[in-house]
Amino acid sequence: MLLLESQTQLVIENIQSTEGKEKDKKELINYYQNNIDKIYYKRYRQIGCDIIGLGAIESAHRTVIQKRIKLSEQHWNKNGSQNMLQLRIISMNKPWHKVIDRLKDHTKMAA
Repeated sequence: MLLLESQTQLVIENIQSTEGKEKDKKELINYYQNNIDKIYYKRYRQIGCDIIGLGAIESAHRTVIQKRIKLSEQHWNKNGSQNMLQLRIISMNKPWHKVIDRLKDHTKMAA
């Protein structure tokens, strides 16, 4: 429950004070310390993220980013890769109606 409230430092302190193999405790503490800047679970839940955790992020990285950007013979600059990733996210989330509406609005403003 402490992690869901973004109390990572308190989790680390609790691990330090519990009994157990020192090697296992040290590995777990190192993991939390190395990822403390990524564990904002309370904030993620507040903004409506249903799936939280590093595993979900790592999986999304593989399926959303690497699957498209790391194809053979692919070379990307920062701007091109950002545009491609935005299209990939839209494609995977299926909100094409929002893209089309935005393009229509943009076209109206340009006219």
